[in-house]
Order: sequence, then structure tokens, then C-alpha cells
Amino acid sequence: MKTADLRGSLIVLSLLLILQSAIICIPEREKIDTGDYSLAVQQHVFSGYGDIFCLSKQNDFYIIQNDCDTISAAYEYTEINKNDFSEPFIYGDYMYYKTYAGTQSDTAEYIARIDLTDKNSEVKLMTNGDADIISFTVFHNKLYYLVNEISGGEQKYNLYRRNMLTGAEKLLISGLNGYGDFLVKDGMVLAGNIAYDEEEDKSTELFRNDSDRHFISLGLWRNSFYCERYSKENGRHELYSFYLGDDSDGLEFICELPDSMCAYRMFEDRIFFMADTGGSVLDYMYCDITNGEIINTAGKGGRENGYICRDLRIADYDCAVFNDMFYACYPDGTFTRVSLSDTEYPESVLTTVSRQRPSGGFGNFDEWIDYSTYIKQENDSKTNVQNDVNIISDGKYFRVFGGTLSETYEIYNAKGETVLSETTGRPLSVSMTDEDIVDIEIGYGTGISVHKYYNGKTDAFSEEFLYVIANSNDMIAYINTPRENTFENRTVAVRNIFDKGLYYREFKPDFSALDTPVVSAKFSEDRTALEITYLSGDEQNEVTETFDLR
Repeated sequence: MKTADLRGSLIVLSLLLILQSAIICIPEREKIDTGDYSLAVQQHVFSGYGDIFCLSKQNDFYIIQNDCDTISAAYEYTEINKNDFSEPFIYGDYMYYKTYAGTQSDTAEYIARIDLTDKNSEVKLMTNGDADIISFTVFHNKLYYLVNEISGGEQKYNLYRRNMLTGAEKLLISGLNGYGDFLVKDGMVLAGNIAYDEEEDKSTELFRNDSDRHFISLGLWRNSFYCERYSKENGRHELYSFYLGDDSDGLEFICELPDSMCAYRMFEDRIFFMADTGGSVLDYMYCDITNGEIINTAGKGGRENGYICRDLRIADYDCAVFNDMFYACYPDGTFTRVSLSDTEYPESVLTTVSRQRPSGGFGNFDEWIDYSTYIKQENDSKTNVQNDVNIISDGKYFRVFGGTLSETYEIYNAKGETVLSETTGRPLSVSMTDEDIVDIEIGYGTGISVHKYYNGKTDAFSEEFLYVIANSNDMIAYINTPRENTFENRTVAVRNIFDKGLYYREFKPDFSALDTPVVSAKFSEDRTALEITYLSGDEQNEVTETFDLR
């Protein structure tokens, strides 16, 4: 392993998810001392450290100081490539984040950091790449990170530690179950059911590991380790604690958690999550770990109105608590919040508005507005767009409107609700690849296009892909380009569009040293093979090769 990742973790309150780029800072509420530990959270948006609470927002990167109601005083860090930035994490005076460092490889990532005290801070790469980073955390001067490594056709999730002062690196735990949440405390690493003693260099199981159960680390409270475990056998989500002292009684059951929950995060003595309680919207809920009681912040009746949940995938949600506010992030990048103490406080949505600056002229400002106002603005905006432009193409789940200098596309779910609406001045192509999957292609010049897919049947979006050469149903093939020796080490990656964990393989054709060596590519009808025709070798001979995908 050549060092792959660095990523900050959180001390007590640090949490984030994986969207890109705007950071909003909010004063911190009074904290209860739970001891010094640092938590790594897979795919995060929220981060808290000291008196700063931040969230990352799409489209740009900036930090805004916030008094919880009015967001103001934005300032930018000029050295960051805002198009190559994800999962920011604050630890001390530094912010760490993922980056491809100028490449577009699907598996090679770096961790970089900047000094938050200097808005002109240079970006420093903290790792050497060559790994698919699942999650990471920083504790004192050490970096802990979980990576997905494929060797000899076998996929493993390995946990490494890197000393940021000396650069020394060590494999701590091999073959974890793939969940990215783990924590570090006083020479001990807790990852699901595994406890690793750094001084003794030894791993042990905290409790009996039933083969049908998965363990997810949540946090520590009064020297007890809390985890959620899921049983495939009965489909139950259960909350357990394990006392870390010498007189431990073993694993202690606390309560069963709602089956529909998502974005569960532990803050102090409560575990916060969002859950479907039978309505059309998610409720903001928490479990009091001292007694196992589950509380709905909206009261016993729950919420009748509010932001509509369109996707229950846990990995695409996140939540956090600060200043007595429960913050949530949805897969479409929408941020909402409710009050934990005032049930009459309306759900608010973070939105960007254009208004006049005190110094003159207009600018964009981020503000929290109540949900009813947000819905009215969204409906008014949609009506204006549709009245001002013409529909130039449409399909089962999309419409494209043509403007004078730009085009707007809207993606709809099976209920006819808008799940994505974006305007671009770049070349745009939106089409149905089959009955349920939409292919959104945006051109960036020199033959490069970015593809994103939407499955209307499951109401799920994919990540973005470059150099796509073929797709069929829920499978995609693309050229995977590393950051070094770009022409020599390229591969053809084949994967499930929406879930890399379901299928992922790489093949290495003998490509010619050209930007676009593939002439054509197609999947077999049953998607068990991929046939590609490409230019090979120095002579650029045309070669056709078939890869077995079984």
C-alpha cells in the first residue's frame, strides 16, 4: 500500500457527508464532556470542532459565519480547486478533504489540507494516493483511514494508521465488513466488533460476532462503546453498548431502532436519526441511550407537512446537532433543520437568495427560510422557467427546456415530483437508456463529458462518471485513468451504476497512447460480457476484445 488517504475525523461532534463545497459555520452549543475520542464517518456533510460547526454544500466552496438565523461574511480559500473537492473535515486549525489532485481516477484519491487561519493557505497533499478511501479520521498527529483494496480479484476493507509527523504507515486491521464508521480513543481503535490495541499491536473481538450481523460504530459515552447492529435473519436494527472497563459485563442491549431510520449519528447521550413513521415525510427523532426511549421531535403525532423524502439510502443522508437545532441533509443536497426544544418552530430549508449588498449591487446569500415559504418560491421559480423557455425534449422521467444562452433539465420521480432541476450553458444531452434509467450527459470540451444517471424505479441517482464507453441497464463501462502514467496504466472499469459494492471489475487492454483509444464498446444482451474495439500499441492497430464479466 502506498498511502492513500487522510481525512479528518471528529472530536466528539465532528461529522460530515460527501457533497461538494460550501461551508457554513454556526456557534457551538454547550457540550458535555464525553472524553477525548475521534470518529470517522463514511460519506459526511457535517463537521464540528471547538466553536465551529460547518456543512458542505454543492457548487462552490466557502466558509460563512452564522448566528444561526442570518448567514453572512463569506470568504473564500483561493488555492482550493473547487471542482475537485469533497468531504471537508475540520480538526484543530486545519480542514482536510478528499481530492483527485488533478486526475479523474475512480479509485485513486488523496487527502489534502489547508490552514483555516489563512484564507490564502497552500493546499498540502497529505497522502500518496493509490486507494479508494472509504472513511478517515485524525487523532492528535495520526491519520486513521479505511480503504477499499482489490488484490488478486479479492476485495478487502483495510484500516491503516499514518503518523503525520514521520510519514510512517501501518496496517492495523484487515478484512473489515466495509462499513466506514470507526473511532479512535487513547491508543484503541474500535471498528464495529473489532478492538485494536495500538500499544500491544493486537486485535480482539469485543463480543461474539454472529455471522448474520453487521456492526456500526456510533460513539462513546461514559467509557461505554455504542454500536448499531443489524440482523439479516430478522431484519432488526438494534442498539447495544459495551463497557470498556475491566469489569465489563459484555454486550448490553438497549433498544430496537426503527427499521426505516437513516442518517443515525450519536451526539453526547443521544442518537439522532430520521425515520419514516407512516407519513409522506421523514420525522426527526432521537434515542436517549440512558433509558432506550425514542423521541419524535415533532411530538407523538409526528409531522404532517415538510420536506419530502425521496430516497431512504442511509449513505446519502446525514444529520447533526448544534445550538439545540437538529440539522439534516438529503441525497439531493437539500439541508433542513428543526428545533429540539420548540415543537412550534417550523422546519427550515437552507436556500440561496439574491439581494442587495450593503455596499451596493446584488449578491447571492445563503439563508434559512421556513418550509412553506421555500415551497412557494420553488413553485414560482418552476412556473417562470416553464413560461420563459420551450420544451425541446422529454422522456418518461425528464424534460429539457431551451433558453437563449442555456438549457434547463428537470428530472421527475414516478410520482411526477421534481427530484432535480439544473441549468447549464454547456452542451447537454438527456436520454432514457432503458425504461427506467435516465442518462444526463454534460460536455466539458475536448471530447470530455460527465455522465450522471437516475433510476426512476428506485428513485436513485448515481455518482458522476468520465470517459463512459458503454452502458446497459444498471451496468456501466468507462476508462479509469490514474493520476500518474496516465496513458500506461489506464484500465476499463465495469461496475453497477448505482452501487459499486454490487459489482466492480477492472480490465487492462493494451491501449495506444491516445486520449480516446476506444473506437466502440457494447455489453452483451445478458450483460455477461463486454466487447470493445480499440486502438492498440504504437502502430495504433484496431483490436477487438471481449471481457468475461461473470
